[in-house]
Amino acid sequence: MEIKIKDVNELETLVLNLTFYDDNNKITVANSLSYIIVDVDSETVILTVNNFTVNAQTYVLVVPFAKNAIINPVSTGEDKIINIIFTYLNGTRQGTYDYKYRVRNLGIATPFQV
Repeated sequence: MEIKIKDVNELETLVLNLTFYDDNNKITVANSLSYIIVDVDSETVILTVNNFTVNAQTYVLVVPFAKNAIINPVSTGEDKIINIIFTYLNGTRQGTYDYKYRVRNLGIATPFQV
């Protein structure tokens, strides 16, 4: 499932408050978590974090400001995807989320800027 979240400015920290749900849409305890951040247009992998222990129903995922840099300097903004994979039920089941967000290029004037 792809979830659209807020836009951020380039070099801004992004904070996601995650809650984990099982196949029956009930809150569950995630045992482990992995995620990858990819620039949509260039397919550039920005960050990969593999398989760390969570053991909680919620987790605060922080995308550091340096990972929200603009790749194409002539673009007004760039779409990014955070693909999250988590395990639950002692690692016997798996869930996924895709969060899509836009990074605004502050160095490019847009028609909405005065």
